[in-house]
Amino acid sequence: MSASRAVSCIRVSVCGLLVPLLLVCPAGRAAGQALPEGHGERSYRAVRVGTPPIIDGDLSDAAWQQAEVLADLVQQVPDQGAPPSEKTEVRVLYDDDALYVSFHAYESDPSARTRTMLRYRWDSIWLLDDIVRFSLDTFHDHRRGYVFGFNPLGTKQDAQLDNGGWLESWDEAWDVRTRQQADGWTAEVRVPFRVIRFPVGDQEQVWGFQIERQIQSGNETIQWAPAPPNFGLSRLEYAGHLKGISGIQSKRNTQVVPYAAAGGSRLRAEAAEGTADIGVDAKLALGPALSLDLTYNTNFAQVEVDDQQVNLTRFPLFFPEKREFFLESAQLFNIGLGQDL
Repeated sequence: MSASRAVSCIRVSVCGLLVPLLLVCPAGRAAGQALPEGHGERSYRAVRVGTPPIIDGDLSDAAWQQAEVLADLVQQVPDQGAPPSEKTEVRVLYDDDALYVSFHAYESDPSARTRTMLRYRWDSIWLLDDIVRFSLDTFHDHRRGYVFGFNPLGTKQDAQLDNGGWLESWDEAWDVRTRQQADGWTAEVRVPFRVIRFPVGDQEQVWGFQIERQIQSGNETIQWAPAPPNFGLSRLEYAGHLKGISGIQSKRNTQVVPYAAAGGSRLRAEAAEGTADIGVDAKLALGPALSLDLTYNTNFAQVEVDDQQVNLTRFPLFFPEKREFFLESAQLFNIGLGQDL
């Protein structure tokens, strides 16, 4: 049985300083829990490179020629198990710092390609556009992982997975570049090891790995590791295996986000009044399953990634949490059924 560790947070407020106390506890698949029939039949071996590819959407880099081509995707819908209507080729590389994934999404009729989203909107990109996504179950416990996705214009989507649910507010720094081709479109992805968690050690690691492509013109979804209809990337127990990764070390993920806010007002015949406020959020990864999140004088006002909305209803608006301090392990506090997208 594979096992990993989950991170829980207890936050204490002392004189305006919120300090989280983190508890590390084992988390894994329950003993005797059956996996789906055919689980683990798909596997792919990543290749270590000394000189990584340039992330520009051009797959002519010599590094990509060292990797084996993964192309045996099958339909999930509408015709489960049938060959896909369009070919997809994937390659995976890595070095000491990052994981690199390339995609060539072939199209017999590029004019039918759907690409509308030019800005980051997690709630729309997967519904409206052609999109490619892949998941990583780095502890291989079939419960927790990461999803990275994008459309032909390079609009990004990312999320954390936990027990079949999505933490869509998770937003990390990773790179993707796409290019439009005569026979489809290509993409290169770089995921720094500092933004994901994985076991430490020099032994070869085995990660859960799943690939999914949506072709909107035919209402078609294809996957690498076959899963039943309506079972998306969050069902990590259906993922295949990514092998060959070894000799990597957990990178320190340090982030410091300061803020400053000022305001002023003046009434007739009265002196002007002004206010100023400063604060900071900080995040430090102490290990593969332990992190320290600090915030001082937390800013509960609107943040820069909130959408501007005009509320014409009697119901209040809801803005999802975006600050790292409150997102760390937030999925542990979710109650109810997870959303499978």
